[in-house]
Amino acid sequence: MYHPRDIGAIDNSADEFIELHNISGATVPLNDPASPTNTWKVTEMVDYTFSQGQSIPAGKYLLVVNFDPSDVATLAAFRAKYGLAMDVQLFGPYSGKLDNSGGRIELKKPGVATTNGTPYIIADEIEYSDIAPWPVA
Repeated sequence: MYHPRDIGAIDNSADEFIELHNISGATVPLNDPASPTNTWKVTEMVDYTFSQGQSIPAGKYLLVVNFDPSDVATLAAFRAKYGLAMDVQLFGPYSGKLDNSGGRIELKKPGVATTNGTPYIIADEIEYSDIAPWPVA
């Protein structure tokens, strides 16, 4: 959700989110089991690094949001606005902002660590834009 409805003349970045869907039949850990401190991350327009122990269950979704999900009131309002079930995990806050007209987001996972550090591999990526085939709504 890169461009939620603005609030008057104010850019509504509070209702932005990135949705990740695990289409596999197994839980996907968002860290490297061999090196648990090396975790997956979302980069480009926004930056978010998952924490050790976070995962996406088989067939489930998670949302990366730009607010702190431990803020109970904000979390409840966000879940109500989008009709989110309680089993949908929300992680955040991310830094940065999703551009309202277009941009690029990458989901990266840690590769095999070397003496030069841990390389990151693009697991998925998307470029979005306000032009076709993206729907106007």
